Amino acid sequence: MKRSVKSYEADVRIELDSPGVNKETPTLDASDYEGQPGDFLQWDKDNLDIPEAHATTEGEGTRVAVIDSGVLETHPDLAGPLNLDLSRNFTADGGDHNPVGSDDHGTHVAGIVAADNGGGVGVNGTAPKTDLVDCRVFSGPTASFGDILAAVVSSANIDADVANLSLGAYPIPRQAQGQFYGKVLNSAMTYANKEGTLLVIAAGNDSADLQHDKNFISLPNEGAQAVSVASTGPIGYGWDADGGGETSDLVAPPESPAFYTNYGTNAVTIAAPGGDADQTAIGTGVPWFNDLVFNTVFSYVDTDGDDEPDTQVPGYGWKAGTSMAAPNVAGAAALVKSANPDYNANQVEAALKKAAEVPDDYGKEYYGAGYLNVVDAL
Repeated sequence: MKRSVKSYEADVRIELDSPGVNKETPTLDASDYEGQPGDFLQWDKDNLDIPEAHATTEGEGTRVAVIDSGVLETHPDLAGPLNLDLSRNFTADGGDHNPVGSDDHGTHVAGIVAADNGGGVGVNGTAPKTDLVDCRVFSGPTASFGDILAAVVSSANIDADVANLSLGAYPIPRQAQGQFYGKVLNSAMTYANKEGTLLVIAAGNDSADLQHDKNFISLPNEGAQAVSVASTGPIGYGWDADGGGETSDLVAPPESPAFYTNYGTNAVTIAAPGGDADQTAIGTGVPWFNDLVFNTVFSYVDTDGDDEPDTQVPGYGWKAGTSMAAPNVAGAAALVKSANPDYNANQVEAALKKAAEVPDDYGKEYYGAGYLNVVDAL
């Protein structure tokens, strides 16, 4: 039987959008780093009272899909929570679910969700006992919307309670591609939500007012059923940012909007720690990177002496972005679901939104329902 095609579009390619400050941060090899539960460097987990939340649940009985650039299965803090049987590669590059080359974005995102402290020597995730599923959609620096939508549908089909998408494209014209992909995307996202998968999506790092951008749209965070996450972070965490001689004084608190975050009253669902930076401090010798989010990464190094990188070595490092804020929310959603196993996706979202509050010193356009409050959401 012949079928007619009424319309089609060339697939949209998405690049990983990361604030430029991430290129300047150091990486610590696992062999050179020994953290402790509640490690000082993880201000995001401390600010969200994650140790207190873990007295109720650590995410048992839940499943979180990370739709990203791949999760390094050999990382000691991720090997435990990572479900190798369900993790897969959605691209056509012939590889497995693991990241390609030096792209450790998905590994960092996964750690924020579910790092299990590597037996007491690593870092913490928000939901370390969730069942973590890696859905790799990036092959090198780009991903296609087709692969992303396939991963969204697959996440729903494997009964993921949450899918984290620390990715996006902006600006897309609301007409033409925006209209077509809005329809296709909304259909896939509505299906996932109906099946019980909450879609937690980074709001983007363009410093853009998504509320008043007229003819443009940000996808997928402005798609149907999206929990769109803006980013916050401190300035001066563990370093003397104001020059007053005290490393305990913060120039800005952890709940203050990050310099790069997208915003917009109806375009943001909630805000969460994603890291901030004093860009004037870069290169001055102070640990300005402490204000970014610290978690699992890897180094891509030459081990056979041919001056070409060939091995991914697990480690720890800092990144900032709404890409880091979203998995803090995804992990919190897993905790809520674990504590309330009968909740559907909308009820999990409602619990997160009800517990959140907008800080007095900042506009609602940066927060939607407010700043993430994990303990009250439980």
